[in-house]
Amino acid sequence: MILDHRLIFSEAQVIGSAGTSVVSTNAFDNGAAQTAPGGYGTIEKDLLKGDLANMAVLIRLTAAGSGGTSINFELIQATDSLLTTSIDVLAQTGPITTANLTLDKRIHLPIPSQGVTKRYVGLRYTSVGTVTLCAATAALVRNVDTGLGV
Repeated sequence: MILDHRLIFSEAQVIGSAGTSVVSTNAFDNGAAQTAPGGYGTIEKDLLKGDLANMAVLIRLTAAGSGGTSINFELIQATDSLLTTSIDVLAQTGPITTANLTLDKRIHLPIPSQGVTKRYVGLRYTSVGTVTLCAATAALVRNVDTGLGV
C-alpha cells in the first residue's frame, strides 16, 4: 500500500492519555470553497465527497495500550486545522478495551456515504482512565488491504 504524506493523520503518535481526548497530529485539508468565475456562487471542493465506498481510515497500533479501561477512535471533521472548532463525529469504533489494544492491531473507520461537509478531517482518540504506551499510525486509504502492515 502506498501512502501519501498528506493523507497521514498520525505517525507513531502517542494516543494514550489520562482520561482525555487527543487529536491527530495532522488534519486532511479538504479545501476551501472558491468563488465561481464572474461571482456566480461558489465552487465546493469535493475530495471527500461522491463515491466513497472504498475509502477508509486505517489505524495501526505501533505500541500496545496498557492501564486505563479503553480508547474510542473517532473520525472527525472541523472548521479549523487544529480540529478544535465545530467538531462533528463522522465514524467511531466505540470503546475498545486496553486488553484488545495490541501491537499491530488494525482498526478501520469507513468514510460515511454522505461524505465530508467541513474543511478539515482528522482523528480523535478518547481514553477512559489513564492509558499509557499506546501509539498509532493512521492514514486515509483506498481499498483497505488487511494483509499489509501500514
